[in-house]
Amino acid sequence: MKYFFVTGAHKSGTSWLASMLRSHPEIEMPNQEMWFFGHPKSLAGKQLYGAVEKWLTLPTVTKEFHNQQPNRLPAKVARAAITSILKTYRTPSTKALGDKSPLFSLRATREIRNIFPEALLIVIYRDGRDVAVSHHFHNLRLRDFRKYADKTEAEAAFKHHIEGEKPAIPLLHRATLEEVCRNWAQSNVCAEAAKEEFGEQFFMTSYEELWTDPTPFLVRIFTGLGVKDDSDLAEKIAHSKSFSVMTKGRAPGSSDPKSFYRYGVPGDWRNYFDSESAALFNELAGEWLIRLGYAETSDWRTDKPDTPSELALRRMISSS
Repeated sequence: MKYFFVTGAHKSGTSWLASMLRSHPEIEMPNQEMWFFGHPKSLAGKQLYGAVEKWLTLPTVTKEFHNQQPNRLPAKVARAAITSILKTYRTPSTKALGDKSPLFSLRATREIRNIFPEALLIVIYRDGRDVAVSHHFHNLRLRDFRKYADKTEAEAAFKHHIEGEKPAIPLLHRATLEEVCRNWAQSNVCAEAAKEEFGEQFFMTSYEELWTDPTPFLVRIFTGLGVKDDSDLAEKIAHSKSFSVMTKGRAPGSSDPKSFYRYGVPGDWRNYFDSESAALFNELAGEWLIRLGYAETSDWRTDKPDTPSELALRRMISSS
């Protein structure tokens, strides 16, 4: 059985990518995030490791494992727990099992490597400015106002951006934007480290690349997992999970702020960033826009808009 883990910054397309992988007849994974790694309450976390390590201090247990590398036992117990959970999703045709958990798993890639040294790590990233816009809409849609000191402002933002009511209020909220910028920048740092850690078992793509054509990347993943990998199947899966199909006919770029699939086109950040929010983004994470090929200079608000295909091409050149 092959194992894999999908991760990336929040609102980078992890759910979309996972839905395509899950559609393969030989791949199974939970519908929701399982938070096996990195989360304060994760299964493979400090509580499990601490419990095993305390158990190993019992005199009789110490004698039993004296010559059997007891330092590896907590990882073995964590692996046994995770695989037993994933195997509940297995069918007779299943050849690969995985999980999709954004952000926290990306921060715990060394732990994943330690417990599942043979697993594939699949990372997706996205233009951080679009991540910020998507994150704001997501939080407002769920009425997650934790970052708002002024709840009246939060309610006004919800009514305008989700319900469409007046008066207009800016979408980008400073405290929320600060959190998104830091998490996005940290995710990129973690992805670079994971690439070194996993080597040939590391697969990475961008939201924009998938938006242009998911088929080539899907074929690569299917090949890596040892499942049926013909391009016709990958293309069929990609179509079944396209924006228009998932939204029952709504065209990409036709916004529905009440939907998880809100907009569907790269570059929506241009509708929401002003000079103040751009300056804050540049201060906290602007270097990554240039390093990942999303901008040529820090003065990106004045850049001519790229088409998604041009952006994907420039991104590929930058990462090569």
